[in-house]
Amino acid sequence: MRRLVKPAAEAGIAFNPGPEWSCDPDGTRSHMRLCFGLASKEQIRDGVAALARVCFEQTGIPVRSANTENTARAN
Repeated sequence: MRRLVKPAAEAGIAFNPGPEWSCDPDGTRSHMRLCFGLASKEQIRDGVAALARVCFEQTGIPVRSANTENTARAN
């Protein structure tokens, strides 16, 4: 998760890597904390879709999201 922080920030997305918010940092290396304060449903949906794009571009995961297969290549 930590390696996604900078690319996500460059895309205008902020999230907290799980290890920074856990009593068990090693056990939460693949977790993230998403906070939805006053966002609308549309903003949440768009933000999660943008975060999924960043994740795919950086890691190749997820190959499939909902009914859409990702075809871009990961770095």
